[in-house]
Amino acid sequence: MTPGAGRAADVIIIGGGVTGTAAAWWLTQRGVRDVVLLERGTVGCGGTGKSSGIVRCHYGVPSLAAMAWKGLLLLENAAAVLGDDAGFRPVGYLVGVGPENVAALHANLAMQQSLGIETAAVGPDVAGSLWPAADCSDFAVFGYEPRGGYGDPYRTAQAFAAAARRGGAQI
Repeated sequence: MTPGAGRAADVIIIGGGVTGTAAAWWLTQRGVRDVVLLERGTVGCGGTGKSSGIVRCHYGVPSLAAMAWKGLLLLENAAAVLGDDAGFRPVGYLVGVGPENVAALHANLAMQQSLGIETAAVGPDVAGSLWPAADCSDFAVFGYEPRGGYGDPYRTAQAFAAAARRGGAQI
């Protein structure tokens, strides 16, 4: 029940991690004001708080790559969109393959580029300059996302929750 309203909320979200808080914010952005998010602990304390926070768009399934791209754009602009820095740090993302997977990597990069995702194929020499501590000589080619990186999942959940509250959600 929405406190004081005497009726059930239009939307009840269970779980205050990144997914739940993002859903609450997204709904308020779409005009749904009677949103209640339920979390047994504190926002971002469960699986979200344990996440490594890797942010990448290198997926082989177009729908996943497209969703990751939209998420990356939001994280890059979190201060303007959500009203708070979500802790995203762009450091780049590399994925390396051996000779037997070069064609598949190029196909994935072409698909990602068709979605507007900034990716490129780079050789072991370039990968080594980006990651000096790594021995890249066993790889034939790398996929490189210069805008990939890592985030602070707890801080991201907090930013989504604060923005959802400003939009009318109760947490």
